[in-house]
Amino acid sequence: MGSSIGRRRVAGLCLAGCIAFAGAGAAWAAHPGLPASRSTLETVFPASDRLALPVSLDATPRSGREAAGLVAAAAGLRIENPQALDGLPAAPRLQDGMSAQSALSMIGREARLRAVYSGDTVRYVAGDHHFAPIRGSGEGALVDVFVLGMPVQGVLEGLAGATGYGLLVDPALEASKPVTLDLRAVPLKTVLTILAGELGADIALASGRIVARPAPGAFPPP
Repeated sequence: MGSSIGRRRVAGLCLAGCIAFAGAGAAWAAHPGLPASRSTLETVFPASDRLALPVSLDATPRSGREAAGLVAAAAGLRIENPQALDGLPAAPRLQDGMSAQSALSMIGREARLRAVYSGDTVRYVAGDHHFAPIRGSGEGALVDVFVLGMPVQGVLEGLAGATGYGLLVDPALEASKPVTLDLRAVPLKTVLTILAGELGADIALASGRIVARPAPGAFPPP
């Protein structure tokens, strides 16, 4: 009898907690452009979830730094070094409802900076390329990739170096357009698929190597 009552009380508390969480989330979602108090967002959403919150700005930012500040405030995040964005005079055009992480990363790319996330903190760091293995191996290995206007040879070399694969690149790909990517914890096979789509190329894993060549008809002779 006692244990049955105890179970009912626990179930009731869990239900009440779920209702409170859903209510708070719904209240924020009704006004996603408003910078809700950071303490409220910290209570309702863990930092990883706040990065995925859709952001809609009511005000028009005058600069990249102001835009990043508004996005961060709306999602309950903190920018560690906002002064890094002072070289970006104009605010980039942000799509209404894009995630806080997508918006902050886009602002960084406009300033040729990479947004690095740790908990509820965002830091902008210099550098036009970054390759890092996260976990796993083979085609399912998760990697971070950040490149700005980099030749395809350099991108593929970076991916090969980060994942331990060999590399075979058709020289015809060297003439393809520069590559810009900003991907986090994405499977290597998916990265190669995205890159192949960008370049109109065939890029695959074969016999321990990344093999890249033009897709048939991608580069017709002049």
